[in-house]
Amino acid sequence: MIGLEINNLGVVLSGREIVRGASFTVKPGEIVGLIGPNGAGKSTVIKAILGLVEKASGDVLLSGVGTDEFEAKERARKISYVPQGAPIHWPLTAERTVALGRTPHLNPWQDMRDEDQTAIRKAMKQTDCWHLKDRLVTNLSGGERARVMLARTMAVGAEYMLADEPTASLDPFHQLQVMDIMKAQAKAGVGVLIVMHDLSLALQTCDKLVLMHDGAVLAKGTAAEVLTDENLKTAFGVAVTRWSENGLEYIAPRAAG
Repeated sequence: MIGLEINNLGVVLSGREIVRGASFTVKPGEIVGLIGPNGAGKSTVIKAILGLVEKASGDVLLSGVGTDEFEAKERARKISYVPQGAPIHWPLTAERTVALGRTPHLNPWQDMRDEDQTAIRKAMKQTDCWHLKDRLVTNLSGGERARVMLARTMAVGAEYMLADEPTASLDPFHQLQVMDIMKAQAKAGVGVLIVMHDLSLALQTCDKLVLMHDGAVLAKGTAAEVLTDENLKTAFGVAVTRWSENGLEYIAPRAAG
């Protein structure tokens, strides 16, 4: 099967089962939102797909091939990653930081090629941070830094993009901009998996949703299939209010009772 498949994934950390039996698929050209309360195991699933934490059970397949069979550099060319928060300690310029996204395509000590420079410039312009190219990332605001890190991921040119709450530190304008960028990536054929907390944004943006609760997948499918009152009450312990405005659907939590 063509796609990124997560089959019966289990992760145990420090003797505690964090993820159990998680299964879903991300196909080329679609955006899958990974949602659920804090501590549900969403970020751990992302890290297990990337090989950053060890799987206790299950498989991660890329077009039918286990990702464990790929060398680290090859896997990095195929699956890119926007980490949550993405702390930066080195005083690199924004352009040099984005250039790190081209590392999987280069041999040690190899100079940047024209195609690398083109990918860097394109990614920075798409994320509205080209004007920051000469500034040190350590001096950027949280929102500016988040856009630079997204550009670094896009510069890889991978078949699949994984993002852990990429809009968390952004103002509303740039939240929408980032999601538009994600939609453009999907339209270009990239499979996108995003950890999200904003249910309205997930409802409006994602082709499919995977709802996690207590380390397991509670529901998966379309927004209508996943964002039911029963599922949301089970996962988040809240009731919700729904409304439509200007052709867009919204959903917001309210205290259960």
